[in-house]
Amino acid sequence: MNLGKNSELFVFSLYNPPNVLLNFDFFKTVNKKCRNYILGGDLNARTKQIGCVGENENGIMLERIINELDFSVINDKRPTFNIFNNKNYFEILDLFLVSSSLIDKITDFTVLNSQDMTSDHFPIEASISMGY
Repeated sequence: MNLGKNSELFVFSLYNPPNVLLNFDFFKTVNKKCRNYILGGDLNARTKQIGCVGENENGIMLERIINELDFSVINDKRPTFNIFNNKNYFEILDLFLVSSSLIDKITDFTVLNSQDMTSDHFPIEASISMGY
């Protein structure tokens, strides 16, 4: 999106299957080529750093992405995933990651867990104020 003032906002949607390791080079390329970016999706990355109960290889890779590149998670600790037949298993798998240039412009984050969905994932929503 062109925001005027020689500024662009890049928006990415990503699904990463549970058995596929997150591609560090993809995130590195986004970080290098884009100043303002939002990436949302089901990353299947479990790490205690973002409030998950369990951990996996994708979680370890996500920690590396957060720690080494310009990505910040805007999710709070509310779960975005529940196994239907196990009412006690919740996890945070659906994330919004943003560049540091946008972190102070995020005005709201919501997990829409009251929606009647046919998925074991809850939709997530973020609001951003660009000052226009």
